[in-house]
Amino acid sequence: GRVDRSGAVPGAVVAIVQSQPVSLLNLPPASHSITSAAAANAQPIFYLLVDDNRAAAATSAASESSSSATGSAGKEGAYAAHLITVSGRNGKFEQLMGVPGGDGGGKERKTVLSPLSRASCASYHPSCGYVYAAGTSVLSLPPTHALAIASHLAGLDEDGKEGGGGSVGAFHSSSSKRGLLSSVPSYRGGHGHGHGHHGTITRRQEQQLAILKAALPSIVFDAKSVLPSIGARSGPDAMCLTCGGRVAVVAVGDSFFAVSGHSVADDRYLKGTVFDGSASHGHE
Repeated sequence: GRVDRSGAVPGAVVAIVQSQPVSLLNLPPASHSITSAAAANAQPIFYLLVDDNRAAAATSAASESSSSATGSAGKEGAYAAHLITVSGRNGKFEQLMGVPGGDGGGKERKTVLSPLSRASCASYHPSCGYVYAAGTSVLSLPPTHALAIASHLAGLDEDGKEGGGGSVGAFHSSSSKRGLLSSVPSYRGGHGHGHGHHGTITRRQEQQLAILKAALPSIVFDAKSVLPSIGARSGPDAMCLTCGGRVAVVAVGDSFFAVSGHSVADDRYLKGTVFDGSASHGHE
């Protein structure tokens, strides 16, 4: 059916980069079918590049024309960037929300993600997530944004949408809900010290955590000031990810350049969050 994007982002959308579903092929058999079904049914995420300078077109037409043809001058990208998804309830675009921090004492709530850096082009691969070029740099999204994306694609944030922002009691009151945020206190340590029935990780939660880790990027790009000074070209076809997500190919002027990423551990994303099993037990 028709998707209502009224009020989603200000400006004209010039590029849309869609995420891909989490692969469950290398995971152990799900102990709860509801867990894997949540990931299979998760709505995709869209990384939007938005021309937010249309109002100034009369004074900057020449500059914008040059940027589109050759590159994005300066260190910033040509467009504003937004992460959105489609609500399964009303078919409207929604801004992606972040996951809670790890010290909420059982009162975790979703957080508003900080604005994304501007970008000229972007691409997506399951191994590295979203990668974008801005000026002369090729970068991955910040860890907080990458974790929010992985949590959503793993189907772990649906309780927050239907249960008033992720109520911590919803997990035990209804087996029909497919979210995780209501049950995340049990991920802290898993030894049962002062956490009551939340102290021991369950088989379902173990499977949920495995799916979340499968959705996290294992490769990141942090290549600053590596492209020629004219910067990356603007537009939807100016970047692609290849070699299993380890190499970004970026168009610069009438040439293209390959930039490599590097491997990272899950702690890059999980440390200090509700999914951090090493967090202190002192928060009660």
